[in-house]
Amino acid sequence: MQEQKISKGPTKIVDELTVSDDFNTGLTGVPVFTDGHISKYKPEQDTEWFRIYGSSLNDIKKGIIIRIKVGRKNEDFILGGDINFKERVKHDFRKFRKCYLAFYETSQGRMGIWPITEPYGRLTSNRWIDTAIQIVEIAQKKWVKYISHEETAAYQCFVAKDEEQKAFGEPKFKLDYDEVIIKAFGKDFTLNPDNYETNKYVQQMLGVQVPLKLVEEEKE
Repeated sequence: MQEQKISKGPTKIVDELTVSDDFNTGLTGVPVFTDGHISKYKPEQDTEWFRIYGSSLNDIKKGIIIRIKVGRKNEDFILGGDINFKERVKHDFRKFRKCYLAFYETSQGRMGIWPITEPYGRLTSNRWIDTAIQIVEIAQKKWVKYISHEETAAYQCFVAKDEEQKAFGEPKFKLDYDEVIIKAFGKDFTLNPDNYETNKYVQQMLGVQVPLKLVEEEKE
């Protein structure tokens, strides 16, 4: 039996094309945060009030960062993959940083990751690192901003006034911590076993080692 096609009458079509007075003309739905909305750089100094995820340094995730020259600029790359891969890259580059990956949100809702070197001895710490970590701990509880003070080689921290703290409210941290890390660095600044051998910036930095002859020193 042939299916009977039911045509829509003029009234039904008009109902689909028109809306009632109570139709919401505002934007609705779930906001989409692309890689471009999330930064792998620290908050803008002196202009952005921000909060940091967590209640102590134990809540801050850590990662391995290496610095690679991209054009005229040095960029931070994060290492993915298993322990063996990370050890290989550390051996190839020699220089690397184990970093706190501080997840922040600004008063305007912008999110990002602030990589801060984790000090593991007097030789790996300095005033910039020490004061950055202090800012993180303060920002886990209050809205803050900072400036770089070149004369003392350290950051200076400012806490928003009580009325501003109330106006800003509590941070939302709308995305999962891991997702923010992934989006902050993106595929262009993440190294893993699948792209390490083909990444042109990695290969430019590594070059090819040339064996050199070592001259035996004469004994006196």
